[in-house]
Amino acid sequence: MSSKIHIRLLEADDIPIVAALAKKNMIYPWSEQVFQDCMKADYHAWVICDADEVFGFVIVLNQLNECQLLNVCIDQQYQRAGYARQLLHYLFDEIRSQGLHRISLEVRRSNSAAIALYYAMGFIDVGLRKNYYPADLGREDALIMMLELS
Repeated sequence: MSSKIHIRLLEADDIPIVAALAKKNMIYPWSEQVFQDCMKADYHAWVICDADEVFGFVIVLNQLNECQLLNVCIDQQYQRAGYARQLLHYLFDEIRSQGLHRISLEVRRSNSAAIALYYAMGFIDVGLRKNYYPADLGREDALIMMLELS
């Protein structure tokens, strides 16, 4: 990994950049407005950068005593190099520092790369939401996963 790689809080000026990253790298990306809405209380977001270039992000929502992972993205040219893991480990440390010890998420059943990453990070299956996500031919199920942080 480059020594120029660093993680920092998402700033308002990053919104167009993360929206463009999502559009480039995701099938059903969030709009710029949705990212803007994540600048409100209880949402927390970080970006991962190479020097000053943002190439990934993670966004969570803190609810009661746990955290929900809402969105994570690494630009395709940086994928498979450990950056998603680095970003998630950073997130886990931040969650612990806030006194939270559980993180949950929903992921498309067809997103095998993300599911493999989440299993490797220690997440377990806890449920299924039928027809949760829009898909080209109707709807797609979401796998619900959870991780207890020690």
